[in-house]
Amino acid sequence: MVYYLKINRSELYTFYNLKHWIDICLEDSNALIYVICDSDDLEVRVKEEIKLDWNKILFIKSDRKSQELCDIVNDIADSRWDKAAYAHLTTFLHAKAHGYDWFWNIDADDTLFCVNAKRGLDVLRKAEDIARRNGIEAFSLDMWFTRTMGHWTFGVTLINNTFDWFNIMRIHKNMEYRKHTIFPLNVDGFFSDIKYNSNTKIDSFYVENLKFVHYGFDFLRIPWGSGLFHWKNHVLILPILDNFFEIKQLGEVPVNSEVICVDVGLTEDEVQTAILNQVFDFDQEPIRHTLNLMAEKGMIRFRKIEDDAFLEFLRKIVLKFNINRNTKKYLNMIVK
Repeated sequence: MVYYLKINRSELYTFYNLKHWIDICLEDSNALIYVICDSDDLEVRVKEEIKLDWNKILFIKSDRKSQELCDIVNDIADSRWDKAAYAHLTTFLHAKAHGYDWFWNIDADDTLFCVNAKRGLDVLRKAEDIARRNGIEAFSLDMWFTRTMGHWTFGVTLINNTFDWFNIMRIHKNMEYRKHTIFPLNVDGFFSDIKYNSNTKIDSFYVENLKFVHYGFDFLRIPWGSGLFHWKNHVLILPILDNFFEIKQLGEVPVNSEVICVDVGLTEDEVQTAILNQVFDFDQEPIRHTLNLMAEKGMIRFRKIEDDAFLEFLRKIVLKFNINRNTKKYLNMIVK
């Protein structure tokens, strides 16, 4: 399978999100991985921050030389969203040029599957199977569809590139798209409009029992815009609204009936274990530094990160959730 991992942010979370998506892709022995990155500085930083054999992964830039692509982007996206449009649609153009029939298009800098890499690939493969069997041309994670009553978006998206996408895009953009659309003037809105005004099969999926993070808006001031997601028993749970603000009418929303369930048997224990592994496997020095500052200011009760009470707390987590070797190395490091 071909994977396009799109990045443009240079936040701390960019690097661990991208690393986790790469780990998921590398579980596929036949993976072809491309990172779409328009910033040379960000590419250099990624290679410095993430220790990998980068010879197996290719960096490419958005294609702004294709007249066909330029014509489409100019018609479908306003200036705020044109960079994203070029990046997303470059995957279609690149895949077509290289003869790739199917590919994943993933916003890899601001999304996170809270599962281990092997189970992450299980999710992607199950979604692929559903899409192939049901003739779905574009199949995307329910990041917005349920919450907006039908706005389809990119984010974690499978594309059938045997479909003539550029033909349908050319036709649709010429149908006075900007005048009649009810969606934002960006590539997501354009594909939403195609979904409802053509015979193109564009669908959404959710993953039963998956916890997912979408970085973007302020999690607290705009908790409906991005943040934490948990799909369980055909309900989309937004924990910040559900638990922190205690507004269950907004924090527990029935999944839209059009959204297809992808069920790979994820259990609560394995999802929680993955979350703890990912949290404690983040860049360790900033965690240690931050906790020490908090201790100095009296914000936490541990005098230092080396304090026995804190170490005992971490050991209990390791024992309870079978945290992996990297975290155990971290425990050994902070004991010293």
